[in-house]
Amino acid sequence: FFFFFQAEDGIRDFCLSRGLGDVYKRQAEYMGMYGLLKRNRQLSTIIRRTLANTTTPQTPPATVLNNPNNQSIFRRKLPEFLVPFCSQQGKTMFKEALEVGEMEGFFPLAEQFVTQSEPITCGTSTLIMILNSLLLDPQRQWKGIWRWYSEDNLHCLNPDYLSKGINFREFAALAKCNGTSVQSFIPFEKTSYDSTYDNIKDVKPNNPTETPCVVNPKCKSTSAFCKSVGQVRIKKSSISLFRHAIKASVRREGFLVAVNMSRKHLRQTGDGHFSPIAGYHKGSDQVLMLDVARYKYPSFWCSVQTLYGSLQNEDRSTGMSRGFYLLTRDFHHYAEICRVSDDLVSSKNTIADLHNPNCFRKRFMQHVHEGMKPLESALISLSEDFRILLIYYLFDFANRAECQHSIHDPPIGAEEGHTYLQDLTSEISHLPVYQVAKSIVDRSSIENSDIIQILKNFVEDQAPLIISLLAISLRHYVPEIYPLCGNADELLLHSRRSNTLNEISKMNRLLCLDYKHSPRKQEAASKRLTDSSQQ
Repeated sequence: FFFFFQAEDGIRDFCLSRGLGDVYKRQAEYMGMYGLLKRNRQLSTIIRRTLANTTTPQTPPATVLNNPNNQSIFRRKLPEFLVPFCSQQGKTMFKEALEVGEMEGFFPLAEQFVTQSEPITCGTSTLIMILNSLLLDPQRQWKGIWRWYSEDNLHCLNPDYLSKGINFREFAALAKCNGTSVQSFIPFEKTSYDSTYDNIKDVKPNNPTETPCVVNPKCKSTSAFCKSVGQVRIKKSSISLFRHAIKASVRREGFLVAVNMSRKHLRQTGDGHFSPIAGYHKGSDQVLMLDVARYKYPSFWCSVQTLYGSLQNEDRSTGMSRGFYLLTRDFHHYAEICRVSDDLVSSKNTIADLHNPNCFRKRFMQHVHEGMKPLESALISLSEDFRILLIYYLFDFANRAECQHSIHDPPIGAEEGHTYLQDLTSEISHLPVYQVAKSIVDRSSIENSDIIQILKNFVEDQAPLIISLLAISLRHYVPEIYPLCGNADELLLHSRRSNTLNEISKMNRLLCLDYKHSPRKQEAASKRLTDSSQQ
């Protein structure tokens, strides 16, 4: 039995040793030490008493920020009108959206899904999730030999921001500083209060111990970044632009939407919160929110109308409403992204719609017979998928016109973008189509047309210019607007360095209007369309 207990005490050594000889050697060493204790019973008793009276230091429990009573909460229940992602209904919606190609942005985001490190760092957590999903190199070491974005190695981020949060403008400035092109939008003024969900009782008033995702009210540094915060260009957005921007983001990788919403409007606790959008379900008009505060609420589906309403709530720290962002890599790499990840769904449907005489052409003729002018009829007749492709082009155009750049690229002055717009406008403004486009934008008769709203929201004063470029690109599909284009053909054929030619080629590529046939075939196609319209 003595040998058995010896072997049992050293069984681990036996398993890792070369044989019993090693075990015997180790047992001899151990017996020598324990034998000393046994021979001195008084010393052994003293050691046991000392160990019994010694308490192991314990790590103090984590305390909630601004929570003197150390109260704790384990998650919140979603309001009934929000669909949990993991519920049976949420899974069904995910499957249906995936089958029609409107979950392309989900997988890169899910791969980088993080939980915010602090209750107030939802903005920086959302941003690093987006930056890593875009595969941007921070050019900084994270840990070991690895370069990766985390909340503590963002460029231009003052360490104080991790304890104060960031606001709407600061998020956009940080995104630009870390290698993205970003367009920022806030909704139009709120006209009425949405009381649809006032009767929901499952959400209690805010717990005073909870800290909402607050923002930093002022930029107290004199750094170049803080100056750039005040230079962030913010545009107004209708719900139509918001919905089409979401659809554009979920149909391709590398083109993302993030929102700065109000939790109060969603009947959740807290208030300001940042979160990315990962999918869209067409049947119910709902979006999938990947909530970075996973300890508080799970990911959920929310209707576009309700989410847009949450953007209209005022942020007390800035005095303006909240909003949303469109983000991708900085515009120097945007063309590369377009080639790598195309929106195949919208492209295929747009090409089919333009070439099918029972689709675009039929809608166009109906509007003409109702007394509408040809160019107005052509714009309104464009398909839903064409509008989504138009978002990509408008994003590209706005970034080039505003000359956005990141810290990794040589700075481009705003004067260059202004000169480009001036030259482009001077080439187009003498064409009859430009004056017609201006009258379309100024008229209120088609104010309810979502494509006009999208153009006016996204490019503002350049809307007539974009409409003119659209007319030149569509002139072979709509012979009725050909006379409005004047000498556009001569301008495109004889001026290889023309800004108009450059812009038309970009538009044709992004809107799937690339003509791969000869001028003779173009004239033949136009003649066939003219004959069919006369008939």
